[in-house]
Amino acid sequence: MHRTSNPRGTQFPVNTTADNTRRVGVRLRPLPVALFLIGVIVLTLSAFMVHAHPQPYPIEMQTTNAVQSMKLAPVVVNVIDFVSSVNDPTPSIIALGVWLVGLII
Repeated sequence: MHRTSNPRGTQFPVNTTADNTRRVGVRLRPLPVALFLIGVIVLTLSAFMVHAHPQPYPIEMQTTNAVQSMKLAPVVVNVIDFVSSVNDPTPSIIALGVWLVGLII
């Protein structure tokens, strides 16, 4: 059987690096690294502060009550209900089964 990827007559050069390639030095830039480290520190400190707080924050309760008591447009309610019904496992499985049977027929 003949090999098509490396026929016997093909010779490879001894030096595998081409003469026109040059090395590029990689150096870390201090500003992005500093911003990343500051972000990690802020995220860590805020996570510990939220975890250690014994009660909900006052603005958290006010915001939750205001958002949950809002009257939404009927279109928004319909979209939320549709996504909720699709996310429910039992009706989703039944709907998928009905859809597949419909495709088979």
